[in-house]
Amino acid sequence: RCCATRVAGGSPAFPARLYNAESLRRGEIPFWNPHIFCGYPHLAQIQNHALYPLTVPFDLLEPVAGMAWAMALHLGLAGVLMFAFLRALGLDWRAALAGGLAFELNGFFLVRLSAPSYVFSGAWLPLMLLGVTRLAQSGRLRKGWPLVLATAFSVLGGHPQITGLSLVLALAFLAGQAYLVGDPGAPWRLRARALVQFAALVVL
Repeated sequence: RCCATRVAGGSPAFPARLYNAESLRRGEIPFWNPHIFCGYPHLAQIQNHALYPLTVPFDLLEPVAGMAWAMALHLGLAGVLMFAFLRALGLDWRAALAGGLAFELNGFFLVRLSAPSYVFSGAWLPLMLLGVTRLAQSGRLRKGWPLVLATAFSVLGGHPQITGLSLVLALAFLAGQAYLVGDPGAPWRLRARALVQFAALVVL
């Protein structure tokens, strides 16, 4: 608990998470925070994570230790999702495990532990890549459901720039996959269809 307090206490998100806990325990959605400036729209600030499904339970239980537990959850989730993505590409489990650990413990995540939104949004990148891989390999819209889930959770994670960069990378990866697995005689048609499917899933 002492370690968790030191980690969470240095975070600019800490006051917002405390207010989340106070409001939720009263059975209220934290629309407005009267304690900062003359009040401000708390729910409209996405980095407050007021409705992010993977932090709300921790806020309800104990917001100080909960911030540390939420970070641990997302680091572990990032590793598991990257492992699943690499296995879907056909890598041996040992190579996939090494890739998952490398992504989970990458320097960008570790230096951003005091700014949770970076990690909360970035952890979903492998699931986006898994979705576009399934989409490129099958050509069927419903196979890309991981992209819908990953985009929604990445947006709610609170850092739109990270979500945007992740989607750009996922789109570039999709274009390459669509070219490689498609009919060499009609690569542009296949890539155009993949682009339309990608856009539909992201909007959804």
